[in-house]
Amino acid sequence: MKTVYETIRFGGVRSNTDQLGTIIAWLVSHHLIDLKFEHENSATISRLRMQDMTGQEFLTTVLDGEFSSTFLSPEGIKFVELYFVPGAYARDYSMVDQAIGDQWALYREIAPLISSAYHKMNSQTGIRKKIGKILRFPAFSKRGA
Repeated sequence: MKTVYETIRFGGVRSNTDQLGTIIAWLVSHHLIDLKFEHENSATISRLRMQDMTGQEFLTTVLDGEFSSTFLSPEGIKFVELYFVPGAYARDYSMVDQAIGDQWALYREIAPLISSAYHKMNSQTGIRKKIGKILRFPAFSKRGA
């Protein structure tokens, strides 16, 4: 089921293109997107990850100006619903200097805050639990020693 989190608003004080583009760039860069979507859009995703395309450009051209659950992995959806929807991302975004003219410089300011929230939520909610398999081998005994 598709959930629309927010749609793009252009112009003036109500513009949200930088704010949405930045979190979308973070989600794509951190591989929190649906694998089928990634395969279908591999060229533009590569451009975004190489910072040859901004999150804002990706939002408008690939996502048609709509930040929704359709391009996210289940892990990405869970993170967005725990971080973006309740307003924690808006709070973090307000803490950085939005007057930065370069969109990738803005990304570098906000990305550590998003990553910190992700790691904190990950440890609290178990969004992604990577459990290493521990292999146990029988102890070898030296006979006749």
